[in-house]
Amino acid sequence: TRTPTPTPTRAPTPTISTGVWVTLRLEERSSTLTTLKFWWTEEHAYGLVKFDVYRCEGLFCIPNAIVGSVITDAYGNGTFIDNNIRNNVTYFYQVKARIGQLIARSNIEQVNTPPKAPVFTSVTTSCPAKVTLDWGSVPGAVRYDVFRCDGIDCRYGQYFKISSPTNTIFVDNDPDMEGNIENTYYVQAYNGFELWSDK
Repeated sequence: TRTPTPTPTRAPTPTISTGVWVTLRLEERSSTLTTLKFWWTEEHAYGLVKFDVYRCEGLFCIPNAIVGSVITDAYGNGTFIDNNIRNNVTYFYQVKARIGQLIARSNIEQVNTPPKAPVFTSVTTSCPAKVTLDWGSVPGAVRYDVFRCDGIDCRYGQYFKISSPTNTIFVDNDPDMEGNIENTYYVQAYNGFELWSDK
């Protein structure tokens, strides 16, 4: 008599979770990094779970490339810092994990990165009192906000916005140059989507 060959058992296919909630939120954004926080819960049960972080670039895209992994803490909280980003780009993020036989996935979070900070190419003074500022063009910028501080040490001084030109040159015809007062300037690029560059 022949012994019947046992029928192989197939591992159950993971299903999309209906009982695991994963929430993904933007925590911090700058021109060099994006910080995302997320948390998950299943009927108030928490635990250490490895989540893969997916990202895509461009409007209306679906996150499909893994850019990192995070293990949540005992309370189900995780933090991911993405320092491989470019200026003035729209990214979409999503985190996914296998929890038992369930696939847990978060909402998709959109992150718009700010434009690159302008760099001064020249600063000149002339008489009568006049200061001319030139800086390089920033891709995606629709205007530039120019700030000035009057004082010897402006590290802790107060800056005031004095102009918002759309080109890359500004002439300050009213600098406070009396009494050897030192003027300090910086320029921020604005991209029209409520995002400003770093100083």
